[in-house]
Amino acid sequence: MAVKTLDYSGLKCPMPVLKTKKELKNLVSGQIGDELVELREEGSKLIFIIKKA
Repeated sequence: MAVKTLDYSGLKCPMPVLKTKKELKNLVSGQIGDELVELREEGSKLIFIIKKA
């Protein structure tokens, strides 16, 4: 499984959401994408691990 890390730190809403949506469209099945696997907080950052179904 390929892993792609997206770091949109410093961007204001809605840019992180829009950029993430664009990246998800480019993924193929089996890559990171559709299922929320994990959500955690690291300081002031939210970390989402998503798996494409």
